[in-house]
Amino acid sequence: MAARREKGLCYNCDELFTPSHCCKGKFFLLTTDDPIADDFTPDPTLVLDPPLPEPVFDDTPSQVSLHAFTGGVGSSTIRLKGQIRNNPVSILVDGGSDHNCIQDQVAKFLDLPSIPYNPLTVMVGSSSLLRCDRLCPDVKIQIQEHTLHVNFYILPLRGADIVLGAPWIKSLGPVLMDYTQLTISFTHQGQPILLRGIHHNRPDPMSSP
Repeated sequence: MAARREKGLCYNCDELFTPSHCCKGKFFLLTTDDPIADDFTPDPTLVLDPPLPEPVFDDTPSQVSLHAFTGGVGSSTIRLKGQIRNNPVSILVDGGSDHNCIQDQVAKFLDLPSIPYNPLTVMVGSSSLLRCDRLCPDVKIQIQEHTLHVNFYILPLRGADIVLGAPWIKSLGPVLMDYTQLTISFTHQGQPILLRGIHHNRPDPMSSP
């Protein structure tokens, strides 16, 4: 201590002591030879919150088959006859259509109630686009001896009066579509149901002149 005093050094560090002297802070680095630190493997059982997915906006148009629009005959379609409000209607069962649709002229002729709907873009075949913004809810249809209740989008179809598309087919549950015999078999409320199609090449829509 005497030697440091003679040299005018601070008692705690090697710098000269002055009235305004402050010792510099000391820092210590601790090291370890633990091998785990350099070879860390994440615990596979640790579950982290997954990142939130980016929002996906699907603007792909819905599909209505060309058969549904023009009234042509397809290898995977079946035509039926039915009634709405005691008026005969031609029906096309078409799994290639994404929606159940009714011809705009038919909906007007039958005076079916309709409600506004978020605009829907529908692609006909692989080219033409149609705009739909109205829906006929809970339409009662008589097909042979069976009664259905279906929601229909209103579209300017020029084929069958109504199209029963994929949503209606899916609603039946297990269903057998025989395109050779033109029959549709399914079970409803525990009862087997068989709908028989017609063999006309083209429908006889009520909207025709």
